[in-house]
Amino acid sequence: MEMNEGMDTGGIFSQVLTPIKDYDNFKTIHDKLSKSGAELLIPTLSEIILNKLKPVPQDDSKASHSPKITKVDELIDWNKDTMAVFNHIRALNPVPGAYTDVFDKFIKLYDVGYEIKEHNHPPGTMLKENNMLTITTTDGIIIIKTLQVAGKKKITAIDYLNSN
Repeated sequence: MEMNEGMDTGGIFSQVLTPIKDYDNFKTIHDKLSKSGAELLIPTLSEIILNKLKPVPQDDSKASHSPKITKVDELIDWNKDTMAVFNHIRALNPVPGAYTDVFDKFIKLYDVGYEIKEHNHPPGTMLKENNMLTITTTDGIIIIKTLQVAGKKKITAIDYLNSN
């Protein structure tokens, strides 16, 4: 990217599309983008030095501001649909982590899955189903794989179930 007076507003010399899969989270995307950026750097610099590459202006209408993440942003809203909750959790995994309040305990959720399905429970209900720990959303469930109770170490959902 070309440097100018604005924050990340200069022309683009090269870019690569990076698909985001359901198993991706903040860390895996960070790692993919770091690797892609490193692979693009030398060939792009070579082309710029040889004057073979010109910057393409960015479309300012597609720009967005990304504010600092606060504790309020980390709190999971179980009244949202399953995909919104799933994406919220994985966007904050592993840092800073998305959390919920269950039985007056703050619990951070890390690795999760999901299932869209009908149920008769209010959103945010923690359930033990078929030896799985789940929490209901408006249109399905979030399947908890790893979590961390405040003041404790990160554990699997199975270990959590066995300890309670």
